[in-house]
Amino acid sequence: MESNKDNVYARWLEGQLSPEETEKLQTSGELEALEAIINTADKLSLPKYDASAGYAKFKANRPAKQEAKVRSIRKLRPILMAAASIAILIGMFWFVNSGPNTLETGNQLTLSHTFSDQTSVVLNDGSSLVYEEEGWETQRSVTLKGEAIFNVQKGKPFIVNTAVGKVAVLGTSFNVRAWHDNLNVECYEGQVQVSYGGKSVILNAREGVDGIAGVLGAKQTINQDKPLWATGNSKFYQEPINQVFKELERQYDVKVQSPKIDRVFNGSFQHGDLETALNNICKPMNLTPSLSADKKVIIITEN
Repeated sequence: MESNKDNVYARWLEGQLSPEETEKLQTSGELEALEAIINTADKLSLPKYDASAGYAKFKANRPAKQEAKVRSIRKLRPILMAAASIAILIGMFWFVNSGPNTLETGNQLTLSHTFSDQTSVVLNDGSSLVYEEEGWETQRSVTLKGEAIFNVQKGKPFIVNTAVGKVAVLGTSFNVRAWHDNLNVECYEGQVQVSYGGKSVILNAREGVDGIAGVLGAKQTINQDKPLWATGNSKFYQEPINQVFKELERQYDVKVQSPKIDRVFNGSFQHGDLETALNNICKPMNLTPSLSADKKVIIITEN
C-alpha cells in the first residue's frame, strides 16, 4: 500500500497524474496537504552550491580509474534525489495528517490501555475506541463502539461518546456497552451521567441503567463491582436476539446463520463452553442450534 502511495506522489511531483487520479487526491484531502508541503518547502532557503565547480574539483582530486564510477553515480543522481524527495514528502505528509488514535480488539480478545493521565480502559472483544492524544489532559474524550470498562482518574471531565448516547464522569469506575441501538451503563465507583434518547440520569456506585429503542429506563441496583464479561459471562436485558448472536460470534469466533427473529432476549451465557452457551440462549427462545463439524458455523432454526 505504501509503495502505491509513493508512486502516486512521485508522479504528482512530475505532473504525470491522470485527471481521475488528481480528482481522487483532491477528494481525499491529500492534494491540499501535498500542495501545502510544497509551498512550505519553496519558502525554505538553502545555500547555493556550484555543482559544476564542485564536480570539477572532485574529479581533479580523484584517480582516473574512479571516473567510470563517478559517471555511474551521476546517472543515478536524479533517481536518488527523487527517492529522497519522496521520502521527505511522505514523512511530512504523515506528520501533517496524523490523526486520532484507535484501539481495536478482534474476536475472543480483550485489550487494556492506559492513557497519559493513568486513566485505564479494557475493551471487550470486537470493540473499538478512538481518542485524541494531543491535549488529552484538558479534554478527555473518547468514542466507543462496543463494550469497555473504564477506571478514570480525577481531573477534567471524561466523556465516552457512542452512536446512541454518551457518558460523562469526573473520576470513577464504570462499564459502557453500546451495540446496535441500545446502551447499558453500570457504575461501580463514584458517579456517572448517562445521556440517551434526549434524557439524562445520574448513576451512583452500584447502580446501572439501560437505554433501549430510544427510551432511557429506570435506574437499577447492581451487586457486582465489575462487568460480568470480565468474569467470563455475557448478560443481556431486552436485547434483540440477533444482537445476542453477534456477541456469541465475537466471544467464540464463529459464524451464526439465523433468520431475522423479531424478539428480545433476557439472560446470559458463559464463555468457554459453546454448546452450553447455545443451550442457554436458544432453549428459552424455542430455537434449535446446529453446529458444523468444525464448530465454526452455527445454524439457528425456529421450532
